[in-house]
Amino acid sequence: TGKKYRERGISLSKDGEVSTTHWKFEILNGKAYYTDTGSTNGTCLDGVALEGNTPFQLREGSVLAVGGCVLVVSSLSTE
Repeated sequence: TGKKYRERGISLSKDGEVSTTHWKFEILNGKAYYTDTGSTNGTCLDGVALEGNTPFQLREGSVLAVGGCVLVVSSLSTE
């Protein structure tokens, strides 16, 4: 995720603190995971600094601080 991936859906192109390979999101067994891929500036999840290259499960309402941005995890149901 980052400036390089603008055409792939998620871009924080106006945030100079987010590199082109800052993180990745994955869905495994129906659960969402976030991994900071060893970024220089790091990531906080719910106020706690994350260890690099370790997947962390995201939940509804999880708050990610990435660079100068704050991202809140939410989902939409089609039911």
